[in-house]
Amino acid sequence: MNKEIRALKNGLILIIFFLMCSCGSSKRAIANQDESHSNAKAYYEKSSGLSKKEAVIIHASSSMEGIPLEYKFVEAKEGKRGLHWHLVQQSLEHDKEKSYDILRIRLTKNNEEKTYYFDITDFFGKF
Repeated sequence: MNKEIRALKNGLILIIFFLMCSCGSSKRAIANQDESHSNAKAYYEKSSGLSKKEAVIIHASSSMEGIPLEYKFVEAKEGKRGLHWHLVQQSLEHDKEKSYDILRIRLTKNNEEKTYYFDITDFFGKF
């Protein structure tokens, strides 16, 4: 039963994510920590994101706020999605008490693949 609930939650998160991506950009108060003010709804802590140990920690109250920050981070590092890089795979991993969203991308300029790790514990399962 617990596995079924987790699978349903994961599926719902992916559906929400794809719906958000297909709806275009949003003009919510989402900022990274360097740009944020005390009233920012969501932000991420700067890190390389290239391993679980160096995962980018996302602070958000829901998936609707947190997931777009993952893509904002990758765009800040790699350029515009669809032009400079493409998503190869997005996956979810649980490790002890933490939840990670893992984005595997392919760079357009040299076909290199990179993997970015995001600690989504703060908002995982919150809609």
